[in-house]
Amino acid sequence: MNITPNVHAMIVAAGRGSRFGASIAKQYTMLQGQTLLQHSVARLASSAYIDTCLLVVAADDSTAQTLNFALPINYVIGGDERWQSVQAGVKAIIGAGADDSDLVVIHDAARPAVPSHDIEEVIEAAMLEPMALS
Repeated sequence: MNITPNVHAMIVAAGRGSRFGASIAKQYTMLQGQTLLQHSVARLASSAYIDTCLLVVAADDSTAQTLNFALPINYVIGGDERWQSVQAGVKAIIGAGADDSDLVVIHDAARPAVPSHDIEEVIEAAMLEPMALS
């Protein structure tokens, strides 16, 4: 039986970008009329496998929910460290009913230049991997 797993997209956007040295978080830097975060979501939206996106944001983020995105967005609060934000996102995806055979594509909010074909190739390669038995 060949069942295509659901693909859940998560963008980690809870960082402050302190090393970036700007007065705003790096993901809200404007590029060609949109934030880096909007560009990152749009890049994931180019995948036929992805139809929604979970944004992991900081508790005090007042910007993300004011933006328009290329995909329907769900939100969850991240942690102080990146690993805590990823963990919060995975827990939210599981809590929303993800199956053990589902895939999670995790992307960084401030890295919008990933080629669309790379997203497709990563997902397709993951679909070929045998499922580990728990």
